[in-house]
Amino acid sequence: MSTEQNKAVVRRYLDQVWNQENFPVADELVSPSYVIGNVGNGPEGSRANVSAFRTAFPDLNVTIEDLVAEGDKVVARMRLSGTHHGLFRNYAPTGRRATWEEVGIWTVRDGQLQEGWFLADMYGLRQQLGVLPTA
Repeated sequence: MSTEQNKAVVRRYLDQVWNQENFPVADELVSPSYVIGNVGNGPEGSRANVSAFRTAFPDLNVTIEDLVAEGDKVVARMRLSGTHHGLFRNYAPTGRRATWEEVGIWTVRDGQLQEGWFLADMYGLRQQLGVLPTA
């Protein structure tokens, strides 16, 4: 597949699975052998990861700021935002709105996500939620 086709897979995944909770699309776009860093495998691991974030932030929105591809790798710089209304990593709901940055790196082959690695500003997110002191 071309780099543009690979980017389209990532765009569709972020929009339909993360933003719209359209989990049947995860079954289509996520390889059964998909590895999400150390979170889980396959479409089930993807759904569990999305569900955990959307439980904590029911109004979660992912916006792609930059999308770059080379070969079978696609890198997205994203801005995520949502209101903390559910348990998040053992932090009780605060009702606070937060916006944070994240970078995702996916391997895409044959129209499916094979692997995903992520780096997110969890420190900044926790500060916005009020569970860590601000500088």
